[in-house]
Amino acid sequence: MRRHHRSAPGILPCLLAAGLSAGCGEPDAGAGPDDDATPTGDDDAGDDDSAWSPDLACPGDPSGICAPTGEAALRAGAAATEITPHLWESWTDADGDGSYARSDGDTFLDCGTDRICPVACAYGDGTSVTFEPSPAWTGPDADGSECNQSFEAVWIAGFGNGRAMNGVHDDLWARGIVLSQGETTLGIVSLDLVGYFYNEVQEVRERARTELGIDSVFVSSTHNHNSPDTMGIWGRAITESGIDPDYMDLVQDRILQVLADAQAGLRPVEVTFAARVIEDDEVFGKGINNFNIDSRDPSVVDKTVRALRFADAGSGDTVATLVNWSNHPEALGSENLLLTSDFSDSLRRTVEEGVDTPEGRVEGVGGVAVFVNGMVGGLMTPLHCDTSTLFGEVYSEHSFEKSDAIGEFIGWYALQALAGEQARHEAAPPLAFRTSTLYLPVENWTYQLAFNAGLFDRPAYDFDPDRPVGDDNMGNLLTEVSYLEIGPARVLGIPGELLPEFFLGGYDGSLTGPLADLVSADNPNPPPLDRAPPPPYLADLMGGDFPMVFGLANDEIGYIIPEFQYELGNPPYVSQADGDHYEETNSVGPSAAPALISAAERLITWTP
Repeated sequence: MRRHHRSAPGILPCLLAAGLSAGCGEPDAGAGPDDDATPTGDDDAGDDDSAWSPDLACPGDPSGICAPTGEAALRAGAAATEITPHLWESWTDADGDGSYARSDGDTFLDCGTDRICPVACAYGDGTSVTFEPSPAWTGPDADGSECNQSFEAVWIAGFGNGRAMNGVHDDLWARGIVLSQGETTLGIVSLDLVGYFYNEVQEVRERARTELGIDSVFVSSTHNHNSPDTMGIWGRAITESGIDPDYMDLVQDRILQVLADAQAGLRPVEVTFAARVIEDDEVFGKGINNFNIDSRDPSVVDKTVRALRFADAGSGDTVATLVNWSNHPEALGSENLLLTSDFSDSLRRTVEEGVDTPEGRVEGVGGVAVFVNGMVGGLMTPLHCDTSTLFGEVYSEHSFEKSDAIGEFIGWYALQALAGEQARHEAAPPLAFRTSTLYLPVENWTYQLAFNAGLFDRPAYDFDPDRPVGDDNMGNLLTEVSYLEIGPARVLGIPGELLPEFFLGGYDGSLTGPLADLVSADNPNPPPLDRAPPPPYLADLMGGDFPMVFGLANDEIGYIIPEFQYELGNPPYVSQADGDHYEETNSVGPSAAPALISAAERLITWTP
């Protein structure tokens, strides 16, 4: 299924011409969701909860999609395929700032996206430029559009605009597991991308049902800040989308390939469930702060690495290992111009192949390792960490050595957990999942303008493009909360960047790392912790011995911020309020958190 790509006119010229009118661009105004979606959101707030039901609940959904399951073996298959773009034009970063700008003397090699340079480009205006030969991609899609004076770049997501790709350090991946029990089949796919919108997931699900007979698919992004722009806001300039429709088609096709390959390898499995807390006195006394620092007060960090190993019930060989941990993959910082999956790469490699430690070699478990990120709101970042390797070497600056150290350490923790005495083994754990859609108002007016200019390639509902943007004409997003049970594991799928406080609490300082304070002494505007919500938190409601969150699950709507912490700067959504309020500028608005948490609570506590 190919998408209709909306071109993105510049926001600023449009605004100057229209005076903040909403008449720029061509969003899907007034469009409704797909016929098979029944959003439940706040419109149901006054309804009798006993009459409420999820949009899809398997096994046993009334639609007949997944018939009830009696006692049956759990089957699993896994696969991985790279989603690395191979076509782009290289460039020279003259001032070394990591951002392409001709005014800074930056130049691109006008060789076409195959990067096979001619001796010289002779242009119609009489100019001539000679380029040095560069490494070339000679695959079947090689593009020979040399000397067209157009920079055919791949724009990297995160840290601002103008980050043009200039090479590949390691591949980006789509990695997935297909689980099947009785008449219920679910695909779980993790992408080394910054985000993947809900409308894209809907297309994947439709194809998976019709082409593969898979009941549903959960798609999560690692929120990798070293991958192509897949959301539209990291192009050449703030007024230009960085999305390449051909690349988005490639990603969708590769997701389906992963699902098909995993489904073809389905076999009965036994599952090991494991979790390992990173204690404060570990990692040379740095604990979780060796890898992750919460850059927003209060400092609350998820200290637990969780792992599920699916092993062939006959041979015991690993089919797949799913690792769940919370952190931004951005250890390379803003100057990096090489595509990479950041610490996700070394984490997965460690789980599959093993790692050397001061005590000797720790063997990996083989199979396909799938990393699914957790709660990264707050924001969780390795940028300011002095990161020690397993051998005690310290990397403070942004580097591949630092990202490798993070991934190896967390992969080692996952292996420790799986081999530990607290790990639980089950031969045929029951499988169940359910989903619930809802609408969220786009209260962030900068997001409204981005929608209207076509930067976000997704529909906005209940929005009139012929009327000015405002409180009575802001549009709504259709998104989803999901829930998964695999035996004692409970998984909440949240469509964005959740602060760990929602899930775990931690307002008492119990989840603050050893190198941080719950609230910084020099914070000019400390959060009012006396207004923090009491337990139970989402993990308490979920129960089970292995609760976890899949972040950016089936959508990416930005940061999800507690109401009592939500504070806007002036002007709102552009400037930050004093005291660590960056996240508000990249959130859809203050109504998102209560709506999502309410939907999550209802989904968690619902019983057939």
